Amino acid sequence: MIFKLFGVKIRITFLFTAILCFMLFIDRTGLILPLFLAVFAHEAAHIFAMRILKCAPHEIELIPGSIRIINPQKYSIKKENIILLSGPACNMILFAVFYIIFLLSGSIFLLNSAAVQLIIGAFNLLPAKGLDGGQLVYNLFAKRLPVATAILVYTVLSALVGSAFLAYGLVSIIRGEVNLSVFILGIYIIILSFTNKC
Repeated sequence: MIFKLFGVKIRITFLFTAILCFMLFIDRTGLILPLFLAVFAHEAAHIFAMRILKCAPHEIELIPGSIRIINPQKYSIKKENIILLSGPACNMILFAVFYIIFLLSGSIFLLNSAAVQLIIGAFNLLPAKGLDGGQLVYNLFAKRLPVATAILVYTVLSALVGSAFLAYGLVSIIRGEVNLSVFILGIYIIILSFTNKC
């Protein structure tokens, strides 16, 4: 499926759609739809910021577990930082809106939606590779340190974040409160920490 958002062509792969449909089908928590909407709002805010700053890519492809930017435009570190912050900022604004409406209506769905927005926004601010916060931290280090040192500090910090998730996942397994998603997330962040991508 192909559509345009803020003048950028968005291509959604079949596999992405199939996995999303499968997740919606097996979801017993009612959180998959608010999660998908939070991620969509987050990414749309990035695209909107790119468009406002006149550095939007020509095309973005949604694939399972990632987003591929096609024909990326070059932009300054200042613009990149604004773009990186736009996603979490959008989630925090939506968190406040949903929470206020929840207080007025008492709707549990809105409370869950607010919580998911908060979690997605806060998670993306973590200083780990592959997340907005990680890239922001790298940009900060790269401005003040030699590039090789900045990459080393960034990698170690990212690995520490992944190790914290992994440790929490292991503790939850030992206590009998199996939380595989946190365990897998820790492994994923640690693997990303040692990739060459900055």
